[in-house]
Amino acid sequence: MLGACSEQLAETAYNTGVFALFQAVTPVVELPAAAPAREVGPADVLIGSIGLVAVLALFALMAGLLVGGLFILRRRAEGRRSNAAEPEATQLRLSEPPSGTP
Repeated sequence: MLGACSEQLAETAYNTGVFALFQAVTPVVELPAAAPAREVGPADVLIGSIGLVAVLALFALMAGLLVGGLFILRRRAEGRRSNAAEPEATQLRLSEPPSGTP
């Protein structure tokens, strides 16, 4: 009889341990009390929007200068390549009279 009780207790302890492994654990998270959020007024929104517009305008200006500079450099390089095939001076043919003159 004593052996049966101890077996039952051992089985109960084993089952409790096994079931404890499969139980869902819900963690409790306590967040520290933060300072209250600062109120945003119309002046803050206006200053923020003006700052955003200024940054975007500055970015557009820088991009325009960069693209314009690249465009000018490309045109100059094309001009150098096309001028290399042409002679340095233009022949005016002043010794021949123009056609159609009396």
